[in-house]
Amino acid sequence: MSVEKLIKTEQKQRQQRNLFPHRSIAEIGIAIGLWRKMDKMHQQIDDVKKSHEKHNHVRQLRLSHTQKYWENIVKRGKRIALLQKQRSYEKMQFNKRKSDQIKVQNELNEKLKINREKFKFLENDQKKLKINNQLSENYLNYQQKLLDHELLIQEKYQHLINLQNRTNEIR
Repeated sequence: MSVEKLIKTEQKQRQQRNLFPHRSIAEIGIAIGLWRKMDKMHQQIDDVKKSHEKHNHVRQLRLSHTQKYWENIVKRGKRIALLQKQRSYEKMQFNKRKSDQIKVQNELNEKLKINREKFKFLENDQKKLKINNQLSENYLNYQQKLLDHELLIQEKYQHLINLQNRTNEIR
């Protein structure tokens, strides 16, 4: 790895630490990964919306062209019944497409909602893990203090026994 790449990665890590000073690099990485996934999903939703808008625009153009065409036929006094059937068929098709589009949009919104809930669940798990780690560290520190205290008591007890032995020897 070149020196420039190392400097750039260090700068990125410093920026991440400055943004989230109480988080570890792993937690920041997880959060960034989740954010990227959510951003990708939003991008997919936007792409679907754009494609639906394009399709709708094309449909509207087609409808307007067919309307003009059929209006010319009506002006000439031909095929009135066929015109009514065609219009009702196009409206039915348009309504069907519109309902399909609404269904797809609702499914995407549902997926987005589920992913947001998953993200919240993961955040809560991270918080619980952090709390559990803190509690285990506190417990280990408490055990270490007890052990140190016992060693101190044993040393004092040994010192007293040594003093007693000396006094007994002196007598």
